[in-house]
Amino acid sequence: MRRCYKAFLDLNKALDINPLDMATLLYLGEAYFNHGHYNKAFHCLGRFHEAFVDFNEALKIEPNNIDILILRGEAYLNLEHYYNAHSDFDKAIKILPQM
Repeated sequence: MRRCYKAFLDLNKALDINPLDMATLLYLGEAYFNHGHYNKAFHCLGRFHEAFVDFNEALKIEPNNIDILILRGEAYLNLEHYYNAHSDFDKAIKILPQM
């Protein structure tokens, strides 16, 4: 349990440094949700809409960036946009053999 508490502290500290870091928001939201802190999780999830602007811009520059595709796919999953999540994950899987 102490490790979880430390993870929450570290993730929140990372957000203090860069409040627009969507990967940190994603992980923090998932951590809150997995530990039953639903209000805090939904606060983080509410910011996923903002993340899509950044993800989409990044993918315009690097359309085959697996990390961004996976992060955007996870954001889609959290918003229950399953078709879009599947599309991003599928594209990431297709890129993997090329690496």
